[in-house]
Parts: sequence; structure tokens; C-alpha cells
Amino acid sequence: MFIADAAGNTRILDTDAIAARGFPTDLEVPSAVDDTPPELVALAFAPDFIDATAAAAEVVMNFTATDDLAGVKCLELTLVSPSESETRLATANLTPANKVRGSAVFNLSQFSEAGVWTLNSAFLANRIQRYTVGSEHGHGRFHIDSELSSDRRIFQV
Repeated sequence: MFIADAAGNTRILDTDAIAARGFPTDLEVPSAVDDTPPELVALAFAPDFIDATAAAAEVVMNFTATDDLAGVKCLELTLVSPSESETRLATANLTPANKVRGSAVFNLSQFSEAGVWTLNSAFLANRIQRYTVGSEHGHGRFHIDSELSSDRRIFQV
């Protein structure tokens, strides 16, 4: 504890000094333990074909995610080009809730690489920073190739 008066006099008291003066030093905080990361339960995209020849384009990823206690707070998705030389990030920052529906937008610039782009990874976080990370390589609890799509194709450019 740090105490100062208007004249600039100060005093620092540690836990023992505070207790010696008869003041309480412990505070019990009951709380539920949230050790379960959030889950991505639905994901859809629109449109399934874009033409980036004449102008930039957007792909909207609509999603549903759940979390048992603290509530889903954030979702980030990564999209990778056919040659894996280009990536795009779509992010949704949310008001934490146990079930959220929302959308995140991938922006593809004019002349983006042509071909089939793939959803490469996903990151979900809840209000207390328990998180789920998944990738096409099967790391984490979220597996794009087995849970969302049999071929992981997102759209054709």
C-alpha cells in the first residue's frame, strides 16, 4: 500500500505492516473455473466465386461459435492462396456471449492470385483468453478439414 499526503510525505506498507495495524489483508473470491475453450460450430461463406480481375472483392464468412461460461470474444480466420504466397485475415471482435453469430470479411485486392483459395486456420478466444486454434494440419481442437468441409475449398478467384 502506498499513502501520500498533500505535502509529499509518503509511507509504504507491506502485508505484514497492514496486518499489524489490525486491517484485513485477505480477500476470498469465489468463482467458476472456465477451462474449456470456445467452439466453432458453423461456418459459411458468400459468394463462392469472385472475379478479382476488374476490381477488389470481398468474401464474407458467416459463423456461429459457442463457449460454455465466459463467452466468445474474438474470431480470426486465415485464408491462403493456391500457391500459399498470399494470405488474408478476417477478424470479428464480439461482445462476449455463450453463443454468437456474426461475420468476418476477407478483402481480396484486384489481381489477387487466381485459383482455389483455402481456409487455412482459425483462432477463437473467450473473455478470459481461453482459446481454440486450428489449422489445416490438424493442430488444436478445431480441424477445418474434418469438421467443416470435406475439401476445404472456399472459393474460386
